[in-house]
Amino acid sequence: MTFDYILEIGHASLGPVVAILAVAVAYGQYRVQRQKAKSDLFALRFDVYRRTLRYVQAARYDSSIPPQISSEFAAALQEAQFLFDEQLWTSLTNIQEKGVAISVSLEMIRNTPPEQELSYRYTIQDSKRWMAQAEGQLAGLFNSYLRVR
Repeated sequence: MTFDYILEIGHASLGPVVAILAVAVAYGQYRVQRQKAKSDLFALRFDVYRRTLRYVQAARYDSSIPPQISSEFAAALQEAQFLFDEQLWTSLTNIQEKGVAISVSLEMIRNTPPEQELSYRYTIQDSKRWMAQAEGQLAGLFNSYLRVR
């Protein structure tokens, strides 16, 4: 074997070696980007879960739902339709409906004579009871979406 022959073999194998390295780097980048996409999706979904939980807890425990929490939940609801299936999104809209029922009933109590308040108080009581059940089921609803795989 001569030195020229060895040099020729080295030059001939250089292309395939570079190609193999390029494929390895590309695959590594693919895996990193895939994991980042999963992480970003988890963060978006967890944020919707967090805002939903705050809304449910405010509806249950506060005398009224603070406007900031209501608006954060309304934004989360808009995002949820793109992040979750229809069943979960429908559950979130049901939560919003009960929260609105509480807010409207509280406003009606302020503007109604005392003898006509009773039905609004029952609506608030029923909606808060419903929110208590929803809070208990919330983690289960989001569970399959918040698992990191």
